[in-house]
Amino acid sequence: MTVQDVITAALSDLGILQAGETPASADSEIAFNRFNDWLDGNKLFRGLIFQRTRTTWSLGSAPYYTVGSQGTLNMARPTSPSDIDGIAFYDTTITPILEMQAVLFTDDQFMAIPQKTLTSTYPVGFHYSATFGVSGWGTLTPWPIPTSTTLKGVIYAKAPVEEFTATTDTIYVPPGYRRFFRTNLAIELASAFGVPVPPQVEQIARTSMHDVKTANLRMTDLDIDTDLTRPLYNVFSDTNS
Repeated sequence: MTVQDVITAALSDLGILQAGETPASADSEIAFNRFNDWLDGNKLFRGLIFQRTRTTWSLGSAPYYTVGSQGTLNMARPTSPSDIDGIAFYDTTITPILEMQAVLFTDDQFMAIPQKTLTSTYPVGFHYSATFGVSGWGTLTPWPIPTSTTLKGVIYAKAPVEEFTATTDTIYVPPGYRRFFRTNLAIELASAFGVPVPPQVEQIARTSMHDVKTANLRMTDLDIDTDLTRPLYNVFSDTNS
């Protein structure tokens, strides 16, 4: 399936194309741009992301690392810290590799650290800031800043479907996405071509999105706040229970 295949099918769903017809180049260009706009918006929704990636990088004494395409961490830029499923590091001198889990600091936790340039052999955790700027990179800051020169960082994060560069690009997606792309693109294109969305297409679009979100649901471990496991003080008996 190519991008052009999805565009043609979406325009057919809207009744703009008849069987066997192909869109004019100008129409394909409009649809192509709308498709990429839609994919860009999908990056904000965790349920629409099916890929989780493991990326490593050389973890040295730098105060921060850039995250994104062609950044120090050459990967899809997480739109928020919640898109990071886990972060760790390992010492390349230890065999076999032993990944040591690190903390992903919240904004409040990182702001509360008074000495942010503190150094240590190993880091305790990292703080991710969803910066953007001209480069489009996020920023990952280790704490303490490691002094070891033999470390590799490891990050597990969601990787959304990226925008395409041409209508001839081939799309590789799991089962269910073909219908999801076709019908939801039709809804995106309706306003551009000044036509209404057929009720059947709108219903299929909703159903296909629900199916995709259900398929992308991942089991996670239940976290319990450590405060809830501490003994409780009884003001009446002056004891902990």
